[in-house]
Amino acid sequence: MPAQLLKLIFALALGVQSNPESGSFSISVKTLAFSVTAVLLVSLAVSQFRRNSPWSFNLTLFSFFGLGIILLLADVPYLDRSFTHALADALIIASVLAFTVDLYLKERVLREVSSDVSKYLVGYRLPEEIQNRIRSLLQTRWIRRNCRIRLRLTESHGHAGRVGIEIVVSREVENITTEEASFQDRFSYERHLPQSLLEMRCDSADAKAQYQMNVAALVREKNDEPGVMQATGEVVKIPPVHETVGRCYEFTVRYSAEYSENYSDIYTFDLPTIGVIFEAECPPGFRVTLPPADVSAPNRWEYRKLFLPGEHIRYRWERIPEVANRRG
Repeated sequence: MPAQLLKLIFALALGVQSNPESGSFSISVKTLAFSVTAVLLVSLAVSQFRRNSPWSFNLTLFSFFGLGIILLLADVPYLDRSFTHALADALIIASVLAFTVDLYLKERVLREVSSDVSKYLVGYRLPEEIQNRIRSLLQTRWIRRNCRIRLRLTESHGHAGRVGIEIVVSREVENITTEEASFQDRFSYERHLPQSLLEMRCDSADAKAQYQMNVAALVREKNDEPGVMQATGEVVKIPPVHETVGRCYEFTVRYSAEYSENYSDIYTFDLPTIGVIFEAECPPGFRVTLPPADVSAPNRWEYRKLFLPGEHIRYRWERIPEVANRRG
């Protein structure tokens, strides 16, 4: 008796029709349409909590398309059939256009506007070369942040007047587009420089992005730029920055070289970089100097500005004259 009562309640709630002869149940088309409609409406409600995500946009279009199919195939009580068919056609056509023509059309319009109009809004009356530079900056896909450069200077005991340096450069990379993209870290230097690349790695909470490689044997001369040596890291998939809250993608390069005890070198930025900290460690009798920074402390310089691709920081080291005279 209780089992039959439960079956009756289930049938009344979902509109399930029973067949006493076979002892089976079948769901009517109206009930199925009602169930699918409820699922689609719930999906629409959930999508409102993810307004900044492409997932929300795709789910909304799918829900509208599904509602249109249901209105086209099922009869809705108290509504004229011609009205429901017209509404179904509108929902299906709108969802298809939004997923195809409208999406790509908006991306193309945005791309053309940013390339043709922005340079006049930002750089009005500037030379065309400067306007083109502004346009290229507006199309930037990658940003580096929190760049930290650590220099360790040691005396070379086997070679008088020479010093060894080891530099570790770590920086976080952000994808400022709206979709996942592939990034490959690169390190380049002039062939005539006495540099040795020791390590390239990526540290991240994303396990798929982590790698550590000894790339000394992977350094190759660039085909399009003879005289320039380059090494590349592994390809890493980086989501848009608004989807990476709480985790970062930090790329590190470590290399060494041997120079004169009084010399200078530069670090050149290959991508727009915001926030740079340079730290130096040197033995007594030597000093390291850099251009004036926003915040300075002994052997530490902090730059809080933007460095554009091609800009650089020149760092110098030298033996302190007073100490050299005392030893003489």
